[in-house]
Amino acid sequence: MTNSFLSTLPVELLPNILCHLSPHDISQCVLANKAHHALCTPYLWKTIKILDPTTFCRFKTEEMQKVLAKNAHLIQDLETRYLSVIKWIAQRNKLNPQESSTVVDNTSLLMTSSCQNLTRLCLGGSWEVLDPSPPLVSFDQAGSLFAPFITNTNAQATSDGSGQVPGTGVSQVNSLAFESAPAHNAGFGLFGSAGARALPTPRSSMIEEEQELIVHLITSNPNLQSVSLSMMICNMEAILSSVSAARLPLLRDLIIRPCRLCGPLVRAHAAKTFFEGLSETIRSIHVEIPMEKAFDPEAKTRPCLSHPCLKVLNVHGDTANLEEYLFLDFLKSCSTSLTRVELPGAAHLAIDSLYQALDDLGLTDMTRFNLGYYCSASDHILARVVSRSHQWQVLDLSHQWGCQDLTAEAIVTHCQELQELTITQGPLISSSVFQRILCRAAKLVYLHANYDCSEGAPENSQLQATDVISSLWACRSLKTFRADIVGIPRPDVKFQQDRQPVQGVLFTGTVEASHDIQRRILAQLGSLTKLEELCLGSFAIDYGDEGAWTDDEEEEDGMRYLDPHFQLTCLEMSLASGLDLLAGLKELRVLDVTRMAHRVGVQELEWMQANWPSLEIIHGLFNDFYPPLVPGVRDWLEEHKPKWGEGYLGGYNDSGSRGG
Repeated sequence: MTNSFLSTLPVELLPNILCHLSPHDISQCVLANKAHHALCTPYLWKTIKILDPTTFCRFKTEEMQKVLAKNAHLIQDLETRYLSVIKWIAQRNKLNPQESSTVVDNTSLLMTSSCQNLTRLCLGGSWEVLDPSPPLVSFDQAGSLFAPFITNTNAQATSDGSGQVPGTGVSQVNSLAFESAPAHNAGFGLFGSAGARALPTPRSSMIEEEQELIVHLITSNPNLQSVSLSMMICNMEAILSSVSAARLPLLRDLIIRPCRLCGPLVRAHAAKTFFEGLSETIRSIHVEIPMEKAFDPEAKTRPCLSHPCLKVLNVHGDTANLEEYLFLDFLKSCSTSLTRVELPGAAHLAIDSLYQALDDLGLTDMTRFNLGYYCSASDHILARVVSRSHQWQVLDLSHQWGCQDLTAEAIVTHCQELQELTITQGPLISSSVFQRILCRAAKLVYLHANYDCSEGAPENSQLQATDVISSLWACRSLKTFRADIVGIPRPDVKFQQDRQPVQGVLFTGTVEASHDIQRRILAQLGSLTKLEELCLGSFAIDYGDEGAWTDDEEEEDGMRYLDPHFQLTCLEMSLASGLDLLAGLKELRVLDVTRMAHRVGVQELEWMQANWPSLEIIHGLFNDFYPPLVPGVRDWLEEHKPKWGEGYLGGYNDSGSRGG
């Protein structure tokens, strides 16, 4: 057969055909004849992903490394988490002794690489400096053992049964893209404890020579359009320099997130040079840069390039209060294409000059704000940021320990368009200001204010009963309500969790007066007829916290779990206290009363079954540590088996005690 079907097609159609084929299918095409071999081999090697020990070991043989080096010029997309792969591809050849009068040792090497056509490079994930341990069986056995765990495209035999890479005589590698195999610590025979050596403990860092390989690989590929580095870095400035416009003029997407920095911090002028020297084609930047605290104001940097294509700028790390120096000129180099900016400490919103630069780009009509877990700001700065816009639709202030009443007052003033508010794990807003937000945020759909109440976690912002009943809420469109409502008189509660008598004015008075207050609160909640999630209880606790256990001879196992955040002055959620006022919540799917001294009994469960047709689950009715205060609950669930009560069937022990 002198001509193949593929060879008769226009060259432009080949990518459209081969992109629908798996690596295994392409390898079959390569084996068909010489014409197919010539046409399809580049597509077989176009993408290389080596992300798990199985795939790594298939490439680790000397023959396979030769094949990899031979075809490195065909690779356009390389993704790996192993340093050795970079060593295989960025080959190091010894200097010619005739060209050098010095003695050449194993470290005096000239870096050369035929891998010069990459358009995408992704290094990291869970970066490994050391190689994974090889299987304790032959590769033939490994292939058969892993067959059930690998998809058809990963480990199929070739059409002639040889199992060889086309034109090489190398066996055991029939496809160049593999799905992740079972984890090496999952107990499987090859890599688990049952049949393999323990994997070596990864070194905490790379040495300078190893990072030079990565820098060399980057700078050897001027056509790179996407670079993602999530790994250990020992010389951050060298990495930043390697992605400049002079090295990568076509770069469009950049991610640099070191999982560990083991070298010097980045100097301010080097970071400034990095940002201002990026390619004019850059579209997105996601970087984390740890900075030196001081900088040399006399240090010279090159003129800032223009960045008309940039859409996303996301910078994390300690920039040492140098944000204006680092980013002002860079922001001025951008165009109205820029749609998203996130700088450490919300500097782009808190610093007037940076804010003005954003205003010039039309970016001050902000609707969403989220600093994230690794960025924090003071109450003053957060309040200033919130005050920048009257158009907020989403405010996520989770993990912002500085968020207090200054920020809360700003939210009150700027919440007319607010739809989502998250104030968990850090923010501490007073109940009165919290209530004012609910009375003004008429478009609010999502409220999340309670989260982890375990030992050492921050307190939640809570609503006091007196505030809740003081004025009507405006947020009638609310679908998710996650907040603690406390300060409710509960004369029916007599003991704390440690069996000590309760004390305080909230545990005195009459049950009738308590029920009157609870009915007013439940009427407020009942007005939220679009509610889908009503979560009044606290986040589930970690029973593994040894500090929360105490000796108790009355318990079956001699131990009692003490929960300092258990809610005693909360809604009891009984029909006597006004549960029927929630009859309008026809869309309610989730009810959470975890860690609450509620009195949900059989009558309440029957009422919920009849009045909440959309109910899917109730959290916190009881468990081994919090048995029901009202008898018969478990028996009713066992008998009627409602769909929303499946989690309570079959494994809970009603013994023990709780506050009540």
